[in-house]
Amino acid sequence: MDTDYDQKMHQRYGAPLLTIHKADLQLALINRAKELGVEFRLGDWLKDVNSDVPEVITISGERFPCDLVVGADGLWSRCRECFLGTQDKPNATGDLYRIMLRLKDIPDQDLRDLVAKPGLNFWLGPDCRVIAYSIRSGELYNSVLLRPDDLPAEVAKREGSTEEMKALFANWDPTCVPPAAFIHIHPIRLILTFNSACSDSWALSLR
Repeated sequence: MDTDYDQKMHQRYGAPLLTIHKADLQLALINRAKELGVEFRLGDWLKDVNSDVPEVITISGERFPCDLVVGADGLWSRCRECFLGTQDKPNATGDLYRIMLRLKDIPDQDLRDLVAKPGLNFWLGPDCRVIAYSIRSGELYNSVLLRPDDLPAEVAKREGSTEEMKALFANWDPTCVPPAAFIHIHPIRLILTFNSACSDSWALSLR
């Protein structure tokens, strides 16, 4: 067991290793952006980016001239496709189960102690791996169980099978797939993907 992982990351990158709930991070960014005068427009989607103006065009037909376009619209980025001039579908690399436990729902004292003390935990095994960590000062425990991909090509997210997850990780350390997950939580199954299209075009455009 590696108990000084945070110290190693700090030495290597010059910054501490932190775990945070994505929803909490997003809310903090939104609140700070509003403080700085950013206006959020919800319910509209990007249609095109005109780099000559530059301007952003939405599907409702509105045009927003600007000084800079930041393409931070995620894995299925329409902004990136406009920049590349081609469709950029994610590449599947596997899929995963995601479960979230509340400390109050965990009956096992050893696991409660593990969750209450914030940390990052890894387990590696045949064809699978697990990453689990505490968030919100030890109130929540997030587990990500990665497995070989067998979801249909058109499916990115669906409700997972508790029985299937139990069978796949039956002989693993119980702290990485805690029994409480099978009692209180229906796992969500997501596809794991990455993008690779922004290589030659991206590098050429930035020179």
